[in-house]
Amino acid sequence: MKPKMKVQLPSPTHMENVNYKIIDTAGQKTAVVLYSKNPKSQSLRAKRIMAEDKSIEQVAFLQKDSNSKYYSLVMMGNELSINGTLAGIYLTSEMTKNPNVKLRTSGINEVVSGIATQRSVSVKLPKCIFIKKINNVFLLKGIVYEIRNKINNTNEFYLKNNLKTLAIKYKSYAAGIIYLENSRIVPCIYVVKTDSLVWENACGSGSLSATIFTGHKRILQPSGDFINILTGSKYFTIKTSAKIVK
Repeated sequence: MKPKMKVQLPSPTHMENVNYKIIDTAGQKTAVVLYSKNPKSQSLRAKRIMAEDKSIEQVAFLQKDSNSKYYSLVMMGNELSINGTLAGIYLTSEMTKNPNVKLRTSGINEVVSGIATQRSVSVKLPKCIFIKKINNVFLLKGIVYEIRNKINNTNEFYLKNNLKTLAIKYKSYAAGIIYLENSRIVPCIYVVKTDSLVWENACGSGSLSATIFTGHKRILQPSGDFINILTGSKYFTIKTSAKIVK
């Protein structure tokens, strides 16, 4: 009987379009892959990047289509990530040498406006990204959150199962638990497509949910940094620190 052959997955260095930058927004590191043209391999590529560098919490894919004047940012699970969007805006500003950026972002699939300076970045998101609140569950376009007041179980299997169930129930690309104490959050996020669970150092959409829940406009992240949120008549404006790590 012939032994089974092991299938060797390609390493990131041999995968198509693995050129990426690491952007830090409020202490969270997002790897932004430049000009990825093969969406079928994006989840595999994201897993590889995160496995190689454990400090990277999520992966985004940035490209400019020939028939569009805007760059498009797609997250590794097609979910909404405000920090990922902020990272995309910051990098696009660096590449185009323009502080004012318009970017199509995943999860909501809309063009949003942002402003980047040397050390900060902001984005205006339409208020329609917040769909509804059901008790302590906040449903946003592209992601759903459950807010809890204390951490009572950190078992990975337990958290994955709970968050996978939450994502399936609300037909969402991703789900998270936000542990909230006053204006301080501790976010734990599960992305369906990559089957990844991450205790994040910062979370923009989780901070937005906390703002809606508490009214606090300045949300403290696990990194020690803050995400600031202003609520207007039509838009949420989210602003925080940003820098290119490498």
